[in-house]
Amino acid sequence: MNEEIGAAYIKNGNKVNITVNEFRGTMYVHIREYKMDGDTGFWYPTTKGYALLGNEVDSVIELLSIASENIAQYYRYNSEQLCFDFEENIDEY
Repeated sequence: MNEEIGAAYIKNGNKVNITVNEFRGTMYVHIREYKMDGDTGFWYPTTKGYALLGNEVDSVIELLSIASENIAQYYRYNSEQLCFDFEENIDEY
């Protein structure tokens, strides 16, 4: 089995792909940076990335979910938010 799940994001012109494959009876999830070959237009994997054993994925997902919540709370409380005062000029419309 070798399945490309999809591109997570673009980083410095390279895309970060998530793939799942089986090697010698063990399942792996690869998070790897891919670079485009300028001559052929094909994407190829670079050495930058990480391979998770299949049985490690759930614990990483749980921790990434916690990290995502922490980041969301940070931006909720620490960023300037665009606010509109809808009551101020309501009679003009």
